[in-house]
Amino acid sequence: EILIGLVGSEMCIRDRPYVWGGYSPSGFDCSGFVCYVLNESGVWSIGRTTAQGLYNSTKRIKTPKPGDLVFWTNTNPNSQNLITHVGICIGNGKNIQAGGSNVHIGSNGGAYAYGRFIKENDKSKKKTK
Repeated sequence: EILIGLVGSEMCIRDRPYVWGGYSPSGFDCSGFVCYVLNESGVWSIGRTTAQGLYNSTKRIKTPKPGDLVFWTNTNPNSQNLITHVGICIGNGKNIQAGGSNVHIGSNGGAYAYGRFIKENDKSKKKTK
């Protein structure tokens, strides 16, 4: 269900620039990108939070499916958070993420954890259509 709502949103903003703290198509950081896609897709209303906040709002899973979140740690030596980077799984060991210079497709390699929004476990509200 998540993937159906996300595919159009995430792919239409691919190649947008990376901007620290960014939360709009003019520029995204990793968590801004994920929050924007979730909020704009109509699937979840999560507001704007950090990679750590998204990690805290999802249930840990072992095998990600498209639409699940992919988390990394130690990508920012200045961060006080355990989780420092996040992307959205698109399947086949890949995710879409904001990092480096733009929003791009990357590998899930080196991921610390995977998370899934589950209605009874998550702090966000599932949107009804």
